[in-house]
Amino acid sequence: MDKTLFANMIVDSCESTNDIARELARCGCPHGTWIAARTQTVGRGRYGRRWVSGPGNLFLSVIVDCGAEPAREGLPLLAARAVAGAISVFVPGAALKIKPPNDIYLDDAKLAGILCETAPSMGTCAVVGVGVNCMTAPDGLDVKTACLGVMPEMVLGSVKFGIICMRY
Repeated sequence: MDKTLFANMIVDSCESTNDIARELARCGCPHGTWIAARTQTVGRGRYGRRWVSGPGNLFLSVIVDCGAEPAREGLPLLAARAVAGAISVFVPGAALKIKPPNDIYLDDAKLAGILCETAPSMGTCAVVGVGVNCMTAPDGLDVKTACLGVMPEMVLGSVKFGIICMRY
C-alpha cells in the first residue's frame, strides 16, 4: 500500500478505520496520520466486541507514535482523556465521565469508546480508534447510550487535534 495515497482521509464506508490505520502504520505513515469514515460496517471494541456504527456518528483512527513500550500501557486512558476534552467543547458543563480504561459517558449513558491497537509490525506506533455518537445513539445494547446532537464533521477536527497532541 502506497502511504502517499492514503494519509489523512475521509472515506464513505469501510469495515473498520482501525484496520486501515493499522495497514498505514505498517507502511510507515507517521504519527498523526488519520482516517475517518462516514459509515463503518464491522466496527469493534475491546476484546473483539461489536461496536454499533450508527448513521451520522464519528468513526476515526489516528496513528500515534508511543516511543517506548511503557507509554503504550496508559494509552487508552490518555486517549479517553483527550477525546473527553475535545467533546467538552460541544457540551460545555456536561457531566462527562471516563469509565476506565476507554469509555466516555455523558451522565449515565455511553457516548464514546476508544480502541487502541498495537502490533509488532507497526514498530513504536499504535492505532487509536475513536467512536463518538454524534447524531444517533444505538438502541438494543446492554448499556444506555447517548449522542451529542451535532454533525460528526464538527467533532472530527477537535477529536483529531486532541489525540495528535497527547503527551506521554
